[in-house]
Amino acid sequence: MVCSSHRSEVAPCSASKRHQSSPRDPASSSPKLGELAQDRCADEPRGLEAEALRQIVAARDASHGGLVVWIIYLAADKDVLAWIAFAMLVVVALLGWTMFAIWFRRRQARAGAVDVASPGVPAEQHFPVAVVTLHGVLAVTTVVLVLLTGLGVGGS
Repeated sequence: MVCSSHRSEVAPCSASKRHQSSPRDPASSSPKLGELAQDRCADEPRGLEAEALRQIVAARDASHGGLVVWIIYLAADKDVLAWIAFAMLVVVALLGWTMFAIWFRRRQARAGAVDVASPGVPAEQHFPVAVVTLHGVLAVTTVVLVLLTGLGVGGS
């Protein structure tokens, strides 16, 4: 694993064991600024795992924001808010399709593998196909319903 503070090889650490390259002054009770940057846990996500985590967080934040805008739309009945919520849903949908493609590609690559937890297999690979399918169907339904609402279909 590579430590992000100085890009050297380090072993994974537990919560109680941290990677440090310089000893602290015993007379000082607080760490020096350079030590704070190097006192990071070595098992933070890297590469594709870090990118997947960023996508998950971005999709979650955008979907929560879109839900808030949708609730405000329902209370205020301003059409522009429905379109803002729809635009936010489009961003969430694009992130979702990207995450689905990564999940599907990895799932296909390990099609014959035994489904047990292991350090090299991301947690999302253990999601049942039915759950991923249901999530996708509900997501598409939500996007279509918000679009139809924005267009005024079925409105009074």
